[in-house]
Amino acid sequence: MQKKSIHDIGEEVKLLMADDVLKILKELSFGTFIQRIPQSFVDLLNGNYDSALTSVTYVPNIYFLLKSSFRKDKKIIRATLNSYKKHFEKLNV
Repeated sequence: MQKKSIHDIGEEVKLLMADDVLKILKELSFGTFIQRIPQSFVDLLNGNYDSALTSVTYVPNIYFLLKSSFRKDKKIIRATLNSYKKHFEKLNV
């Protein structure tokens, strides 16, 4: 094993944006009910209203992790309620 240089910062860097989070949540939520969301996803969604609104349709639990100004928004509340209804209809509850 070779000794690493102090200037070696790794082999690659991956950037994650709010739109990428939406794509990931859409794929992961297909046919499932996601319980836990990584904090880095929530941080990215808290910075983008449109992405936060769309993410609630895929994962309604994310509503409770959003910042308070988003939780007070009527569109996000309505989208969360509709998403819960759709998820519970799929589960036949």
